[in-house]
Amino acid sequence: MKSQELLTAHDIFSRMRAGNPKSPGLSTTYRSMEILLKEGFVQSVDLGDTQKLYELVCPGEHHHHLVCDGCGLQIHMEECALDDFRQTLVETYGFCVSLHRLEIFGTCENCTRFTDSDFPVTADDAKNKLPS
Repeated sequence: MKSQELLTAHDIFSRMRAGNPKSPGLSTTYRSMEILLKEGFVQSVDLGDTQKLYELVCPGEHHHHLVCDGCGLQIHMEECALDDFRQTLVETYGFCVSLHRLEIFGTCENCTRFTDSDFPVTADDAKNKLPS
């Protein structure tokens, strides 16, 4: 699992199984992910679908996600416009933010270029068409 990868528990299970057929079962993987989530080693990301996605938590690293409604492309946004707002919350309300998450949904650059007949089917299709 790379630090900016979003994976389901099933994705993680499949990768472990591919590398080692004797790896833990799927239910153990789900339980393990919940423990890692509770302990703060991973975070869950809500992208509006029904499967929970997990992402490694790297100390000192903070980012948000842009999610394309058309192809599902997930873009990690390193900039955080909320940093100034956090300071405003402290100064105005005496409220210290311990955590915030932001997922912005919309249409990626590639999907805005397509018509219905050639609309990309997957996020990988869209990534392959991104300008270099």
